[in-house]
Amino acid sequence: MVRNLKLGTRLGIGFGVMVVLICLTAPVAYSKFMVVKSLSHHLLDVIMTRVDAVSAARVAMRDGIHYFKNFVIRGGEYNKKFGTAMDEIAKQVDLYRATGDLTAEEDKQIRQILDATSVYRDAINKLTQLEGAHATPTEKDVYGGSHCWPYLSPDQGITRLSRSVERLLYNGLLTLDLLEPRRPLRVGCDGSCF
Repeated sequence: MVRNLKLGTRLGIGFGVMVVLICLTAPVAYSKFMVVKSLSHHLLDVIMTRVDAVSAARVAMRDGIHYFKNFVIRGGEYNKKFGTAMDEIAKQVDLYRATGDLTAEEDKQIRQILDATSVYRDAINKLTQLEGAHATPTEKDVYGGSHCWPYLSPDQGITRLSRSVERLLYNGLLTLDLLEPRRPLRVGCDGSCF
C-alpha cells in the first residue's frame, strides 16, 4: 500500500508523523525545562546568596579581628572600624536568614555567631573605656580579658578572649559554609523546589 503512494504523499505522511511526535514530546520537554528553571532560580537566589553572605561575613570577621588587635596595641580609631566589621557580620547573617528555610543546625550556628559578636562588642566597649583612662596595652590585655569573658582567669588576657571569640566566629561561619552544599534539594511534581 505504501509503495503505491506518490513520493509527495509519502513525504507528507512522514512529516505529519514527525509533527505528531513533536507535539507529544513538547509538554514533557517543557515540564522538564521548568524544573531546570526552578532549580536554577533556587541556585541563584538561595544558595548563591548564602554563599556570598558567608564569604562576606568571613571577610568582615578577618577585618574585625585585625581591628580588635590593633585597638589593643595602638588604640586610636580601630574600635570604630571594629564596630563596622561586626555590623557587617550581622548584616550578612540577616541576609542568610532572609533566604528562609533554615535547618536547626544553621539556626544554632547563626545564634553562635551573633553571641560571639556580642561578646566581642562588649570587650571592645570595655577596652574603649580603658583607652580613655590611658591604660597601656598590657593593662588593657589583662583587664579586658578577665572582665569581658567570664570563663577566663585574671591572668588570661584579652588575647585569649580574642582567640576564643575568633574560634567561635570561625567555626560558626565554616559550619554554615559546609552545610549549604550538602543540603538536600527536593523537587516537587510541579517542578517547584522546597
